[in-house]
Parts: sequence; C-alpha cells; structure tokens
Amino acid sequence: MQKKIVSAVLILTVLLGVMFSFSSCGEKETEIQKYNVETDVLKVGIMSDNQLQQEGSSEAYSEYLRKGLELFKEKDVDVLVNAGDFTDQATEEAYQNYKKIFDSVYGEDNRPITSMIMGNHDYWLPMFVDCWEIPFKSKMRNRFMEYTGETSPWTHKVINGYHFIACSPTSGDMDDSAYEKKIDWLKSQIEMAVKEDANKPVFVITHSNPKGTVNYKEGGCENLNELFSQYPQVVSISGHTHASLMSESSIWQGEYTALNTQCLSYVSSGMGDVVQEDDSFSADNPIELIMEIENDKITIRRYSILTGEEVKDPWVINLPVNKDEFTYTDEKREAESVAPTWNEGWNLQVTNDENGTWLSFPAAVHPDLVETYKLEFTDNSGNKVVFNKGDSENPVKEEFITCVSDFLRIPDERSKTVRVNLKDFIGENGLKKGEKYTVSITASETFGKSSEAKTAEIVL
Repeated sequence: MQKKIVSAVLILTVLLGVMFSFSSCGEKETEIQKYNVETDVLKVGIMSDNQLQQEGSSEAYSEYLRKGLELFKEKDVDVLVNAGDFTDQATEEAYQNYKKIFDSVYGEDNRPITSMIMGNHDYWLPMFVDCWEIPFKSKMRNRFMEYTGETSPWTHKVINGYHFIACSPTSGDMDDSAYEKKIDWLKSQIEMAVKEDANKPVFVITHSNPKGTVNYKEGGCENLNELFSQYPQVVSISGHTHASLMSESSIWQGEYTALNTQCLSYVSSGMGDVVQEDDSFSADNPIELIMEIENDKITIRRYSILTGEEVKDPWVINLPVNKDEFTYTDEKREAESVAPTWNEGWNLQVTNDENGTWLSFPAAVHPDLVETYKLEFTDNSGNKVVFNKGDSENPVKEEFITCVSDFLRIPDERSKTVRVNLKDFIGENGLKKGEKYTVSITASETFGKSSEAKTAEIVL
C-alpha cells in the first residue's frame, strides 16, 4: 500500500514538473527585432495553411509548398510571411517535413527574413481532439519555434522601417477567445509603430481574419476588428478561411485594410449549400501573394504557383495611408460592379446517374466572375419549396438553394456548363421525385449584383 502511495506521489510530481516545464516555455513575446535590407522595393512573400503531414502523405500539399517557396526565391523576396497552419496535425513529423522542404529550397544562405505564426491546426494532435490546455499548448508552441526558427509565437520585427507584428492565437479555437489574451499586447505594439511614423503602414499577421472584412464576413474575430478599426495604418494579413484569391473579396478596406492569403492546400469554394460539380476542383489553382512595398505605394500581386504567372490585376494601396482614399471599400466596389448576364440559347436539363440528380444549364457571363447561383423551386400548386438545411439541433429552413460556381479556377478552365447535384435536397429535405416544378435561377457576382432570373419547367 505504501509503495502505491509513493508511486502516485512520484507520478504527480513528474506530471507537475512536466506541466511547469511546458508552461514556462514559449509563452513570452520577444523584444523588437530590427533588420535592414539593401533594396528600394521591399518584397514580401505571403502564404498560409500549408496543412502538411508527415513526409509521404499529402504529397500534393508538400509539392505546393515547395513550388511556392521556389517562386518566392525566384522573385527574390526579402521577407517571408506565413499566416499559420503549417501542419494539419501538429506532429513532429509534419514539422520535419516542412523544415526539410524549406531547407531544400533555401539552403543555409540568403534566407529571407521570416514573420510566421501558428494557426489553430498547429495546436492539434492526432490523439487529442482538445489540445488547448497546458502542457499541450506550450509543447506545440515550442515545436513551432524549433522548426520555424521563430523566437516566439508573438514577434515584432521592423524591416527597413516597416513594422511586422506577428500574433499567433493562444489556442486551437478560432473565435474571439483565440486572441483575447493578446489584444493588449497587440494594441501596445501597434501604438509603438504608429508613434514612430503615423504615415507608414503597420502589418499585423493573425491566423483568423478580423470579423466583417475579407471573404466570409460572418466568420472571424470581432475583437481584432475592434482593435484594428482604431488604426487606419493597419494592414491585416490573415489565413484560415481557405478562400480563393481569385475573389476580389480577398482584400477589404474600411477603417483599415484587411488582406486574405489563400492557403496552399485545399481551397474553399465558398459559402453555399452545394458546389458546382461537387467541388472536384478545390486544389486546382493554388495562389500566393507577393507584396511590394515602396515609399509611395504597396503593390500586392497574386501568382499561380503552378505556372509562375501573375493572376489578375494587382491591388495597389497608395501611401501615406489615408482611409478617405481607400479603393477597396464595399461601398465603392458595390457601386462599380455590374450584374452577370446570360448568353442566348439558355436551357435547362435534368439527368440522373449513380451520383444523384443533376440540373445542368449554361454558365452566366461576367467581366470578372460569377460566384454563386440561386435556385428557387415552385410546385404545381404555386407554392415555393422550403428546404431543410440544418439539423435537429440547428434547423434552418430556406426557400432557395445556393450553388457556388467554379470561380476559383483560372478563367480559361472554368466550365461553360453549370451542373448542380440535387441529391441532398430530395425527399424530406424539400423536393420529390417524379414531381413537376418551375425552377428560377439567378447568377450573382462577388459584390451582390444579380442577373435577371431564368425560368424553366422540369420533372425530377
């Protein structure tokens, strides 16, 4: 009996020691680090969400990282920003894979200055779904620092007089709690930068986006938005959404500037009920950013890592910062946008195969891109069909289906025919096989302008 008690005490002592060891490391921010690069144009390569696993798995993602780094090296970037989620699960093997790829591209010499942070996945381990508590959080932070070379998950670097503030989340959550413990530190660092030169941009890197800004506006952190809104100098750089840089909603300006960086793994097609062609193209067009900083402007270029070619027109932010002259505001772009149109000869077809019931129709036309299609169904009695989209705990009922297009592809590879699979909306969720319906379809571009409706009668 005595031996058991002694053993228990010893085990408890060891556990406490381990917890203390883990909790005391990787918790502190580092002092400001200053760098000078001999260049008139500071080039910053930006990527995120590599989602790497151990070597030999997720080979496509490993190759995307390699190609992305090779492009940065070819373009001679001075600074490398990574907005988190190096790993899919934060195993040592996954980080080893990252370091092996990085070292193979850059070697020991002429490495770029880095400004890197953790993402939510960089707190996750395969054995633990919930890895937020000490000692696991600190262990993950130490692992991140070991393999990236960063001195802390929270750094402030001044490069050629420009401030780069890198702020990792403090847990694997992506709501306001991820940054609430770092808001005061972030504010102090931004204040310091603005006090030094109020006319210069201040680059703040977080994994989650500030809420109400880029791409999926419903997501993100409200406390980041509240903080950044006090400083028009802030250029927020975030990842996490996996949203495509083909969308012009990847940059936003209001009280400040927010920028999304597309992941270099799987790309999210968008917010909708179903995706054209069942999302068979989610990794077809990996894109990364190169930001060129000059005295009078910031130019942000999008590059396909598969072709090495620039994608779409660059975004330009004039300096010194003046929010009254911001170009990429919701108001300005909504005013300038135009609605999609339809070509002649529009028609609608219904087909069935082993994968489901498909609606097919010619794609709408737009100078930039069509992001979504809205489908409404009316039955023989003139009643709109109501779709059950939620679950028993969170029921959602709506009178339409939103289909996300294949806009994330490069224009030449986008399908000229939209195919929508209705399999999840037949039966108790809305539609009935063998019934006759009138279908109304509208197409919408990024900033909400919609086409005229096309209608047709179908039998499922």
